[in-house]
Amino acid sequence: MTDPTTEHPSQWSPEVLVAMTPVLRQLHMAIHDPFAGTGVRLGALCDKLRLTFTGTELEQEFIVEPRVRQGDSTWPDSYPTQPHVIVTSPVYPNGMADHFRASEPEGRHTYRQAIHRLTGEDRPLHESNMGRYSIRRGEKAFQTYAVLATAAAGWWFPSVVVLNVSDFYVGDERFPLVRYWRELLKALGYKFAADIEVKTRRQGHGVNRDRRVECEVILTAFPREDFAPSQPVDVAYAYRKLAGRKQRELVSP
Repeated sequence: MTDPTTEHPSQWSPEVLVAMTPVLRQLHMAIHDPFAGTGVRLGALCDKLRLTFTGTELEQEFIVEPRVRQGDSTWPDSYPTQPHVIVTSPVYPNGMADHFRASEPEGRHTYRQAIHRLTGEDRPLHESNMGRYSIRRGEKAFQTYAVLATAAAGWWFPSVVVLNVSDFYVGDERFPLVRYWRELLKALGYKFAADIEVKTRRQGHGVNRDRRVECEVILTAFPREDFAPSQPVDVAYAYRKLAGRKQRELVSP
């Protein structure tokens, strides 16, 4: 069988893990990744720092690290009951989230085609997987991405959040995914420390392989003391505020 650690389309960049290490060492709390993928690289870093690690991943075929369990991070019972820090790199709604069925998976750098290569059979991703809602499919797909992102992030408060995210190009336009996630967390009761920009080697796949954003960003978000969330009221509010707006309103300067 093909190895998930090489087939998963998007794993933690070594440069990001290095840059994030002082933050995690200072926080010195258990780590939970709600979009864990294989779980291998972040799990190894937690072991190095002697931090408890857990993770959740929707697609069983991707899981390698035994501390990652299959589950849906839009549900509250997928999270640890003990205090923890959310450390994650969410799915980007870029070309890796293209979800069309391809008769031949080779050469296609998407989540769906990675599972095809791992199992030898094509199947759709889980409906709650943001990895099936590429912005290239239009406004409706991005609204679904936004709803799922909000449904997951709505359960993070009051945990500190360390989020690795990056803008990307759609054709000739830069999609401001960093700003989108910052605004989402702000709506859900968070304030931010200074951004950490990390220059990384980009993957070089897809039609925009020569048009890459140079740096990834690490956002460190802390719960506001004056914010008292009430599930599911605040999440429903964020659905209306973020997912219900038109795409151009979300990405305009």
